[in-house]
Amino acid sequence: MDVKQILKENGFRFNKQFGQNFLTDGGVLSSIVSDAELCRDDVVLEIGAGAGTLTRTIADNVKKVIAMEIDRNLEKILAITLADKRNVDVIIGDVMRYPMEQIEKTCGGEYKVVANIPYYITTPLIMNFIEQGTQVKSLTLTIQKEVAERLAAKPATKEYGAITVGVNAVADVTLCRILPRDMFYPEPNVDSAVVRLD
Repeated sequence: MDVKQILKENGFRFNKQFGQNFLTDGGVLSSIVSDAELCRDDVVLEIGAGAGTLTRTIADNVKKVIAMEIDRNLEKILAITLADKRNVDVIIGDVMRYPMEQIEKTCGGEYKVVANIPYYITTPLIMNFIEQGTQVKSLTLTIQKEVAERLAAKPATKEYGAITVGVNAVADVTLCRILPRDMFYPEPNVDSAVVRLD
C-alpha cells in the first residue's frame, strides 16, 4: 500500500499544529509492534493513527485496535487504508480532551497503548495514563529521542530529572530503539526513539 500516493490523491495537507510525521517503513512498523510485545488477545489503544500505517500492523497482531486521531482531514484516508481491517475502531477526537474513565470504558478492560505521538503532548499524555489509568498495562511510544533518554535515565546522570523520578515510581522504562529522522514522512527536525513503559 503506497500511503504517500493515497495522501496525495486525496489532497491531504500536513498540519504543523498536530505535529504530523508519519512512519511508512514496514520493517520499522513491525519492530514497534515487536517492542510492544503484543499478543492475539490484546486490546490496543493507538493515539495518533495518522494515515493508518502503524494501525494496520498492530491490527494484524491483536484482537482489537481503538485508533484515535485528532485530524478530521485524515478520516477519509483512514477509511481507505483500514478498509480491510475489521478489528479496528477509529475515533476522530483529541485524546487529551477525553476523561480517562471514558477511554478505559471504550477499551473494555485491560489494554496497551501503542502510539507515534505528537511530541508536544508527550509529557502530559504519559502523566495522564500513569496517574489516572487503572487498566493500562503498558505504553509503547515513539517520542523525541531526548525525552526517551530522560525517561530511561539512570540516577546521577545529566538526563535524570523530575519526569524520570515520576515515571519510574510507577513503571519500568525500556528504551527500545532509536529512529533516525529520515524514517518519517515528512522528516521532523529531531531524531526519535521508541520507549516502553510497563
